[in-house]
Amino acid sequence: MLLLLFLTIPFVYSADPKCPSNFTLVKRTPTGRNHFTKAWCLGIFEYDNVGNHDRARAVCSFHNATLSMPENKNEFEVLAKEIRARNISKPHAIDGELSPKCKAKFYATKNKGAEFNVTTMKGECNYKKNLYFFDDEFTDPTFVLSMMGPHFPMDSQDSWTIDEPKFRKVCDCMTLDDTYYTGKRSIYNVVNCNYCTGLSGEVPKDITSVICGRRPL
Repeated sequence: MLLLLFLTIPFVYSADPKCPSNFTLVKRTPTGRNHFTKAWCLGIFEYDNVGNHDRARAVCSFHNATLSMPENKNEFEVLAKEIRARNISKPHAIDGELSPKCKAKFYATKNKGAEFNVTTMKGECNYKKNLYFFDDEFTDPTFVLSMMGPHFPMDSQDSWTIDEPKFRKVCDCMTLDDTYYTGKRSIYNVVNCNYCTGLSGEVPKDITSVICGRRPL
């Protein structure tokens, strides 16, 4: 009996990881940046107004997942293939939200008429450090950040009247774009942003799908 048990244990634990329905399995190179994750499940879920990050989080939570994103070019193409098959041509909400501290520093810097350069600045608001926060601790954000690049702010708006405060807002939540494009990609300009409330100016930015991720079963 002991010999039989010894022989069956490797078989049980050597089975490939599997994902729940509506999720696709991707294999990863484990690193410190993705908490040594070897496999991850990615899913695309369609709901109205998931440009609003609170709604997007609720959708992922409903599916026992978290807001997520592709970790590399291959994962992007895996998502893009499914998105094209489902004929979703609009942007998708993904993980990644501007740090409230950095947003406050951006506003203060603009009020002084100074430049807020996230490429050269020291400290946590450098775009390679903590300019953005991520819900998903099992996905390395390096790829997504490189596709967004240091172009900050990607969109911002000001409104004011004389002798009144200048009210500002900045594009603070990440989106995935151009997934329906079928041509050869020489440059991956596929990461953009949306206002976390789901608004782009006074007109809603129509985002009706969200990328969620979770551990395999």
